[in-house]
Amino acid sequence: MVTIRVPLVEKRDASYDILIGAGLVHQLDKILPQYCPAAAYALITDAHVGKLYGEDLVTRLSAIGCRAELLTFPTGESNKTRDTWASLSDRMLAAHLGRDCAVIALGGGVVNDLAGFVAATYLRGVPLVQVPTSLLAMIDSSIGGKTGVDVPAG
Repeated sequence: MVTIRVPLVEKRDASYDILIGAGLVHQLDKILPQYCPAAAYALITDAHVGKLYGEDLVTRLSAIGCRAELLTFPTGESNKTRDTWASLSDRMLAAHLGRDCAVIALGGGVVNDLAGFVAATYLRGVPLVQVPTSLLAMIDSSIGGKTGVDVPAG
């Protein structure tokens, strides 16, 4: 019998920056390449926020040569499901987004939870930028790395 020990001791810095300021959503085309450079961005948001900010952000990112895919889903907690997660992941695959992409979560708590879960599981994990648009999301779902979807059992 041969025993091979695989050391998994990790000493990486998991620090991250939180940017606070009025109107930062309108500066994301300048902020993203600096803080989270990627070959492409999957902008995940709900249908409401997508119309308010998402379409404009995709246009501004495209104008500076960044590829961005706007992926929306119906608004509301009832859509924070495995089915929505699968749909978003499948749409990212269909758009040929690779491991060199990043996910942008643009919206409230449901968006941040769902998009964070997509980022954590897509191709074994890709970078995530959370852009909360509600006060609760700013102090809760966008801090601490907890993400997930609702399941029938709870």
